Amino acid sequence: MQQIVKEAGFDEVFDSQRIFRVIMEAMSYPGRIKNLGEHCFKEVADGLNPYSLLILKTLCDNCVKFGISSKKSDEWKRYIEINTGAGFDKEEAADFVLFEGNDYSCAYERLNKGTSEFPENSATAIISVERIYTGINGRVDENGMRVRIKGPGVKSENLFALEGLDLNYLTALPEINSEFPIGIDVMLIDWSGNIVCIPRTSKVEVA
Repeated sequence: MQQIVKEAGFDEVFDSQRIFRVIMEAMSYPGRIKNLGEHCFKEVADGLNPYSLLILKTLCDNCVKFGISSKKSDEWKRYIEINTGAGFDKEEAADFVLFEGNDYSCAYERLNKGTSEFPENSATAIISVERIYTGINGRVDENGMRVRIKGPGVKSENLFALEGLDLNYLTALPEINSEFPIGIDVMLIDWSGNIVCIPRTSKVEVA
């Protein structure tokens, strides 16, 4: 079993502020690709996208719960607990839930959507995919898909391409977010630190 260590090198002030700004920009401009920059982690749990940890270290503390929907959840759980201070909970009760994009989980449909009185108490799904790219001029690689985003924060439409995402993660969203203001927000991240956000207010379709 891989030894679990507490990572060093993450600046709790400077790095948190930098990553938080990137996340807020991505949320403010849905469908626009941003980049989280370099990560400093050396002993990441096997199979865990290190940029998932970067996001969790920025957004979590001991008052926040995270969940994991992955076959490797046991390996990831303790690593994230040690490195964020956040507590673990089942997917439907957690604030942030990690998913592997190429392996659809029905737990995605059971995430906490908040309430009409407190919609801000809903969950955010963090989905790791293989690659996010621009798909300029409609060019999408053989294993990729092109995604169109419309809604608040988008002038007309934003388009991007990605690989390593089960289509169900996109097709399930309209139903999950059909009762605004309740719903979930989605962050898509790849292994190069690219991030695209899909807030609950966005309309998403495969282009």
